[in-house]
Amino acid sequence: MSIASDVDKLVVACLNGKEEGALVIKGILNAYAFSPEAIAIHKPNIKVLLDQMPTQFHKNGGGGWSFLNLCLDRHGNQWGEHVNVEALCCLGIAAGYAHWLAPREMWAMLPGGVPYVVFDTEEATQEVKA
Repeated sequence: MSIASDVDKLVVACLNGKEEGALVIKGILNAYAFSPEAIAIHKPNIKVLLDQMPTQFHKNGGGGWSFLNLCLDRHGNQWGEHVNVEALCCLGIAAGYAHWLAPREMWAMLPGGVPYVVFDTEEATQEVKA
C-alpha cells in the first residue's frame, strides 16, 4: 500500500455522512466533515502516517514546515499530490496531532500562499478547533 492510498482510505472511513455532530476541519481548498468517533478509532493509523513525514514537520524535529514540502516522506520519496497532503493535514488536525502555524489570513504572505504545518504525535493534547 502507498501512503496516498492509506490517506484516502482513512478519509473515507472517517467522513461523517451526516451533518449533525460533524467535526469540520478546513483545509486549504476543501473542508472535511469527520465523525469524531471514527477519528478516535483511527487515531493510531493517523499517527503512523504522520510519523512517516520529514522531521522538519514535527514539533520536536524542525518545529513545522511549509505545506509545499509535505509531498515527500521522511526518506525523500514522493508519496502523493497536494490533494493527499491536504487530506493528511486535516486528518492530523482532527486527531489533535497537527495544526496550521499561522492564521488563514496570513497564508497569502507565505511561500506559495499556503500554510506551514506542525505535527506533534508525541502527545495529542491540543484542542481541536473546528
